[in-house]
Amino acid sequence: MSSQTFIRQLIFNHVEEISKQIVKETTRGCLSSKGRDIALLGLDEIIKLYAMPWSFIKHYLCCSNTSAQLNLQQRMSAIAMYCRHRNATLDTFKQLVEWGWPAQSSIMDDLKTHMQHYLDMTASLAESGHCDIMEYAISRFNSFSGISLAPAKILAVEHGHLPMIKLLDTCSQESFGNFAMTRAATNGHYDIVLYLHQRGERCMPYAMESAASKGFLDIVKFLHYNRTEGTSEAAIDHASSFGSLETVQFLHYNRTEGCTGSAMHYAAIYGHLDVVSFLHLKRTEGCMDTTMDQTTDLEVMTFLHQHRNERISTKAMDLAAKKGCTTKALDSACKSKNLDLVKFLIFNRTEGCTTKGIDRLIANGGDLETIFYIHEKLGVEFKQSTLLEAIYSDRLDFIQYFHQHYPSSNIWTKDAFTFALMQGRSHIFKYKIFNKTTIIHSFSLIMSTTTTNIITFQSIIKNLYLKQRIFNHVGDINRYLNHPKNKSKKGKDIYELCNLEMISRYAMPWNFIKHYLPPRDTVLFDRMMDTVGQYCLHPNSNVETLQRILEWAHLDENLDNQGSLFTSLNIAKVKNREILEHLIENYSDEIDLETAVNTAALQGYLSIITNQFNLCQPNQTKLFRRTKEYASHGGCLDIVSFLNQNTTEKCSDYGLDMTVEHNHLNVLKYLHENEPLLECSELAKRIAIRKGHLEIIKFLHFNRTHERFPQDGMDHAASEGQLEVLKFLNENRSEGCTTKAMDRAAQNGHLEVVKYLHNSRTEGCTKAAMDNAKNLEILSFLHLNRTEGCSNNAINNASSNNNLEMIKFLFTNRTEGATALAQTNAVYYNCGLDVLIYLQKNLNYGCMANVLNSAKNLETIRFFHGHYSSDPNIWSTSVMDNAASLGLLDAVEFLHFNRSEGCSVNAMDRAASNGHFKIVEYLHKNRTEGCTTDAIDTSAGNGYFDIVKFLHFNRTEGCTQTAMSVAAVRGHIEIVEFLHQHRTEGCRPLALAVEKGKKKFFIPTLCSS
Repeated sequence: MSSQTFIRQLIFNHVEEISKQIVKETTRGCLSSKGRDIALLGLDEIIKLYAMPWSFIKHYLCCSNTSAQLNLQQRMSAIAMYCRHRNATLDTFKQLVEWGWPAQSSIMDDLKTHMQHYLDMTASLAESGHCDIMEYAISRFNSFSGISLAPAKILAVEHGHLPMIKLLDTCSQESFGNFAMTRAATNGHYDIVLYLHQRGERCMPYAMESAASKGFLDIVKFLHYNRTEGTSEAAIDHASSFGSLETVQFLHYNRTEGCTGSAMHYAAIYGHLDVVSFLHLKRTEGCMDTTMDQTTDLEVMTFLHQHRNERISTKAMDLAAKKGCTTKALDSACKSKNLDLVKFLIFNRTEGCTTKGIDRLIANGGDLETIFYIHEKLGVEFKQSTLLEAIYSDRLDFIQYFHQHYPSSNIWTKDAFTFALMQGRSHIFKYKIFNKTTIIHSFSLIMSTTTTNIITFQSIIKNLYLKQRIFNHVGDINRYLNHPKNKSKKGKDIYELCNLEMISRYAMPWNFIKHYLPPRDTVLFDRMMDTVGQYCLHPNSNVETLQRILEWAHLDENLDNQGSLFTSLNIAKVKNREILEHLIENYSDEIDLETAVNTAALQGYLSIITNQFNLCQPNQTKLFRRTKEYASHGGCLDIVSFLNQNTTEKCSDYGLDMTVEHNHLNVLKYLHENEPLLECSELAKRIAIRKGHLEIIKFLHFNRTHERFPQDGMDHAASEGQLEVLKFLNENRSEGCTTKAMDRAAQNGHLEVVKYLHNSRTEGCTKAAMDNAKNLEILSFLHLNRTEGCSNNAINNASSNNNLEMIKFLFTNRTEGATALAQTNAVYYNCGLDVLIYLQKNLNYGCMANVLNSAKNLETIRFFHGHYSSDPNIWSTSVMDNAASLGLLDAVEFLHFNRSEGCSVNAMDRAASNGHFKIVEYLHKNRTEGCTTDAIDTSAGNGYFDIVKFLHFNRTEGCTQTAMSVAAVRGHIEIVEFLHQHRTEGCRPLALAVEKGKKKFFIPTLCSS
């Protein structure tokens, strides 16, 4: 074998492994495929997806009767889709045409009966721009010369393929239609607009306003000087909204259509001061009455105040004076962790708060002075929930202070004592905060069951009284802590679960399972084996329980079905050593033994490897062909050494790469000495650099000098903050770095790396460094030491990170300003009220439309209500819809009482879908919009039984078959039974089978119904 062939073979042998690793590291992309992988695919993928050349295709189409098995429509469809691919070539197209219509067929008749495929072909070619193929196709299928090519022409116009347009024009002189030039103008294709004009095509009046709306000034000028269709007032309106001053000026000086008040209105909202100033000086339309209400750009607001007669409305202040605020304001402030806002409301408002506010303040780290001020001065009572929250949050300071001043309070109960035990807060007891009558019974029983003075979980749980108290309050504690997705379950809850989840999901021990197993004949064998497969993967599984379950399943009586167990079991994910060993020893014929052995090697189970090796015949060592690779991946030197001494199998380059990536230096040294032909990829080195494997990098540099290092190694080291690796590469390698190094280090918060690059390298950075700086320290360093500066994205990004100090620093020390995106980011990323207030007062930008559609708390909504109450672009039904969807009951109530936009049916639909029962109930009682059948459909599918029952008994919209169908598929049996008993819609036939992998498991409840 020549050296070139050998190298090529090595490369292609590892394409799949390398591509898998790339996908894993980048979380995107697709796997590379070898030729043999593509050959296994169907006709559609070979031709349409990969557009393989004819020299490849012919071996898999022409040398068999595959073409005889494909009808004409399938062939024609494949060829039409091939034409859309960017890799399509004329030579392959010609061969596909010859293959697609055999000699014995009547070509003309076949084509006439499948005219639509010809149109699809020309449309695909027009979209992709393959002029040579289009020219050949038109010539080859000249029997279709009478068919219109107008659709193909329009596609070529939309995609900007002028050569294709000219080619189609030579073949067909038909008009492009009224919309072709308009579409070209909308998409900015100036050359095509010019060509269509020269050809005499017509144009729609809104072509100019479409071009103006995106700032295509050259097209606007051309249409003005060369066309007569004109435009409308919307041209200047759209250009103003886009912020294109030059376009606005041109239209003003050269057109007579004028504009409307929307021009200045939207220019002001989006912060285009230059456009606002021009419109004020040159136009008379003015702006809207609500413009100043909706403008938050300080410079624009100042300009409008000084030069315009329109004024801010009094609606916001009138409404605030009329309504004031409620206790919910302070309650919500306590929840928001904004202690400054809490103190402001305490000392400036008189509404106070409720116990809920104190509870939230304790949980969020509020100081004792503030907490007891609320209690003593505002008269808010401490309740049982207050003490429970203090125990849960481990607020010992509050507990001690409260006990010191209120030792006889009725909140010092046995329930609180039990809760403290459950939360592991034993250090609380030494302060004697519980009186003797509260705990004497519980504590004496605890101490009577142990010979030591140490309280353990076992001693508590063995106490019947405490155990009863604990488990009786599991439901209450769950509701109090509000963890709906991870609710605790008692034993009776677990054994009542469907689909044997006590085994597959909770991996309960056999002494529990055996009491609740259903009769074996009532469980489908596939369901049984799938459950066993999931149990094997559970971290709490054990081999004794597995053996008992398999005995219960009567596995020996179902030898023909044993394969079902292991088709649902991913043997590569079994981590339990005893279970893996049990499966290998007892079911080696049913499982993928090679994968099982490789899994054992990856986990470092040497005994399993040696046992299997001893059982193998001398000619069966191929079982271990990739085992060394997996052992290298897991860093198991003893297994690598054993295989090297006892087999002839070699490690792969991929195995060496995994050794480097996972920092197994001892294995790397061993492979380097014993398998010198292995090559370490640049990708593996890059990953080692990113992970900071300095010793690995040093070894590769000093011992494997024939291999290249990645050119972007220093960039990646800087990005991940690997300073020592960065220093080593800088001092010992010559690849260097780019501006990305400092940019990414700043973005990821690595100040020391930024300083090192500044002092040791000359590449510098770009504006992106300050724009994306992680914290104030890095931002300040770059500002003081670098000259690249930043853009207005710096404040935009700081707003996304809720970093008021960075925003203030940029405003004070920089002049770039910000855009309307800053406030939108602050809302979307749920920033504090202080950020919104500062942005509204100090920065020069407007408020984007629909900004509140992503609001995530009441404070944000209240802020915009106070400052932009009349802006129709901010307020819509979507605001309450979103609040309902997120479960913000206080926000829904506020919008209901203070706004007039209301909501849509989406509010109740989404609240139901997300399990927000209180909001569904509130909307039902207080709003008239109602809901749709989606409410029950989605709440049933998501398992919210209480909402399903409420909607059924209180609403009239009903549901569809989707409700029972999705509930069945997701295993919500109690909802399925309820819908079956109370509704008449039924379910779809497909819901009788729940897809699970490649098997289907039938639900007895539905089948019997």
